Amino acid sequence: MSLVTVIDASENGKYLVIAIFSVEESRVNMVFQEVRGWIKHSKKLGKRKAKYYQAFQQRFPRIKELAHYSNAFRVKKTSRAKEFPRSFWNALDMLVNSSSLIIVDDKLVQVISRRYPSSTIIAEGKVNKSKKQLLIIALLADNIANYVRLYGDYDLIRKG
Repeated sequence: MSLVTVIDASENGKYLVIAIFSVEESRVNMVFQEVRGWIKHSKKLGKRKAKYYQAFQQRFPRIKELAHYSNAFRVKKTSRAKEFPRSFWNALDMLVNSSSLIIVDDKLVQVISRRYPSSTIIAEGKVNKSKKQLLIIALLADNIANYVRLYGDYDLIRKG
């Protein structure tokens, strides 16, 4: 089994919410098809944010069925990698060896790359714009991180 794993961070004052979303390569297109018509970037929602995340709450269970792994972790913004929760590193340790590609939020790419130097890691900002499916999955991870940051609902997104 080969996975595509995306790690995204959303800031909230003193904390980061870091989302990990992982899907089998063979299911990337299915996830893409499930979200492509409605997924939006949180920063572009403005006053529609509450309504959007209400719809996200209804739609995400179908997406979660396609996922291999989905979770979020709260981390102090000032934390160094060694201070990240053990559960975060355990989850990544479990996923990295099976991941053919790991897309990481630009804020976290150095930390993740240092820990997994032999893995194929791409900063989110460097993903080829022609790779629409990968961009959409990165946007999904962004939505997960923002949803958990705003609503604190880890149960909705947790799988694996």
